[in-house]
Amino acid sequence: MEGYFYAMLKEQMQQQNVSAEKLSEGICSPSLVSRFKRGERTPDKMMHDRLIGRLGISDEWNKNFLFYDDYIKWRERKAILDSIGRREIGKARKLLVEYAKSEDFANSIEQQFCHAMEAQLMMYENADREELADKLEAVVKLTVPHIDEKAVTDLQLSVQELNLILEYEKYKHPYQLMERCDEILHYIGRSAFDNETRAKIYPKVVWYQCEMLSKELDMDCQRIIKYSNQGIQYLRAAHKTYYLWELLSIREDVFKAWAERLLSDGEAKRADALCRMRRENRDWKEAIGIVYERCGAAPQMENFCYLYGQQEIYCINEMIRCRRKMLGMTRKQLGEGICDEQTIMRLENQGSKMRMSLVKKLFEKMNLSGQRSG
Repeated sequence: MEGYFYAMLKEQMQQQNVSAEKLSEGICSPSLVSRFKRGERTPDKMMHDRLIGRLGISDEWNKNFLFYDDYIKWRERKAILDSIGRREIGKARKLLVEYAKSEDFANSIEQQFCHAMEAQLMMYENADREELADKLEAVVKLTVPHIDEKAVTDLQLSVQELNLILEYEKYKHPYQLMERCDEILHYIGRSAFDNETRAKIYPKVVWYQCEMLSKELDMDCQRIIKYSNQGIQYLRAAHKTYYLWELLSIREDVFKAWAERLLSDGEAKRADALCRMRRENRDWKEAIGIVYERCGAAPQMENFCYLYGQQEIYCINEMIRCRRKMLGMTRKQLGEGICDEQTIMRLENQGSKMRMSLVKKLFEKMNLSGQRSG
C-alpha cells in the first residue's frame, strides 16, 4: 500500500529524471516530496493523485483505500462532479461553498479543484468571455504560476493542469492556442503518460487543433485526418470515448471537403476512396449516437469533470469494521500480533488512522486485497 506508493514515486522520478523541485512546483515544497519518497510522510488523496498525475500515471486502475476523513472529502468532491454533470448549477454552487469551508482549503490543489468547477459552471451559463478568461487564468496559476513565461514542455504537469491551460489559452489568448496545442501534443508524445492518461487529454487537444485548422482557407486536410486518427487510436487503446463524437464529426466534414477538392482537380479515383471513408465514418458516428440515445446521454463532451472523476474508492475504517463482523472476529482477535484492541475500536469508530503497513496486515488477516492502493 503506502510502501508501493513510495517505491513507485521514487522509481518514476528516477526513470523520468524528474527532480523534486520540478515535480513539486506550485503544489508543495521540494522537501515534502523528498519526505514522501523516503516514506516519512503520507500525502492526502489529492496530493497523491496530483503527484502521480504529473508523472503521467493514471489512477483509474488503482483501488483506492482511504481513511475516513479523506474518504468523506472524496465523496463531497464526487457530489460536486455529479451535480455539475447533471447541470444542477444551484446545487453544485452550494456544494462548492460547503466544500471550501474545509480547514484544508489553503491547499492549492483543493483551491484549483473548486475554482475549476466554478469555471465549468460559468461556461454552462455562457459567462462573459473576459470574465471567464480571468477566472481560468487564476485557476491555472494556482499550481502553474509561471505558465506565461514557460513552455508546457518545460514543466511537469497533470492532465487536469494541461486541460486548464488549454481552456485558459482558448479564452485569454486565442491567437496562441495553436502554439499551446502543439506544445501539449509534444509534451504528451515525449512524456511517460500511460494509455489511460493520454486518452483523457490527447483527443481534446487534437479536436481544438483540428477545429482551428479546418477554418483556414487552405485547409490542410491530411494533417487534420492524421491528428484525429491518432486521437481515435488512443481512445481505442484505452477503451474510452472522450471527444470521439467531435473527432468523427470533424473527420466527416474534412473527408467531404477533401473529396470535393480532389474531384475538382480531376482525381476522381482518390475522391471516391475518400467518399467511402466518409460513409464508414458516418456509420460509426450514427452507431455511437444510437448507443448514447439509449443511455439518455449526449454524445458530445459537455464538461471536463471526467478528468476528476474516480471509481473504486473505499473507506478503510468501514471495510475493516464490516469485514471483521462478517468473519465473526472480535477486535482482540483481529488485532492480535498487529495492534491492540483499542486501536481497532478507534479505527472502526473513525476516530484515528494507523500506518498503512499495519492496515495491510489487517487486510491480509481478513483475506482482503490491498495491492496497488494509494
